[in-house]
Amino acid sequence: MNNNRFPPADMLINEISKLFDDSIRRKSVNYPSYEHFGGKKGFGARHILFRLAENKDRGINQRTLVQLTHLTAPTVSVALQKMEAQGLIKREQNPDDMRETMVCITEKGLDFHDFIRRSIAETQQQMFSDFTDEETEQLRGLLIKIKKNMTEGGAAEDEKTGGIS
Repeated sequence: MNNNRFPPADMLINEISKLFDDSIRRKSVNYPSYEHFGGKKGFGARHILFRLAENKDRGINQRTLVQLTHLTAPTVSVALQKMEAQGLIKREQNPDDMRETMVCITEKGLDFHDFIRRSIAETQQQMFSDFTDEETEQLRGLLIKIKKNMTEGGAAEDEKTGGIS
């Protein structure tokens, strides 16, 4: 089905992603202590916060954060510096290997993570408000296919060639 009233699927995915981020950002501004999290700087690190919250008992090293978030090493490095200055994370030596530094989420980081999670749930509820359960699952299946295609095929080739064909 080709509906010329709408942009191609790739552009729609990009637009939806931006609308989703904008919605979360607007909700974040209303957080009672938003300024304590560094405004948009704290928000931009949500992918890192999510991974750190999942591993709050042991922390994660920086290289693993790069792999889990699909962000570049310099982006993660700069984000961690800002997050540390904001009190969202702390760095600790790995007790099992003193050569390794672990990144750990703080209580302040967990509070902000919880707020962002609630904001995401509200945004998802808005996004899928007129979807049936079947439509939601169908879309989820298609998005999983897209992600799989991007991570297993072409994306792996781009990494090998540096994006040059």
